Amino acid sequence: MPTYAGFYLSPQAWDDWVRSRNTLLPRWGPGNAEYMIKEELRKHKIKKYFAVIQVPTPLSEPGESSVGLMIYRQCSPRRVYLAPHADAKADVFGPQILQSLIGVTTSNWRCIWFKNYSTKPRFEARFLEPPSGGQDGGLPLQETSKGLANTNEVAGALQAE
Repeated sequence: MPTYAGFYLSPQAWDDWVRSRNTLLPRWGPGNAEYMIKEELRKHKIKKYFAVIQVPTPLSEPGESSVGLMIYRQCSPRRVYLAPHADAKADVFGPQILQSLIGVTTSNWRCIWFKNYSTKPRFEARFLEPPSGGQDGGLPLQETSKGLANTNEVAGALQAE
């Protein structure tokens, strides 16, 4: 029953991204998209900061497709909210970095949890929220991202590390 925290791609978002690559694949699915994103992360030398995995789409999400992608930064075998690290550029500026370098549009920071062996639709997947009444361990992404002078500078700094 894992939790993944990072940047979510809806089925429509990964499908649009694959189509925009002018791929010669006659058919594609989430496995193709996952592989292509892994290759882009490797090509741009940011694979040590991001990983990608197929995740079930929560019932709260629109659409009928049952597989989304998570470009994640943290994971846990337990059901727990994983907060972004305020001092990690990849956590704070992840969507901008991914858009700038590989052209994929993702959500802001999200945590998704699901049951691996569930018999219910979409593996009972759901997005987790920060615990109420306490610190979530991270900074609000909207406030932090206002200070971003140039996304390319941040992406370049990640690649240089």
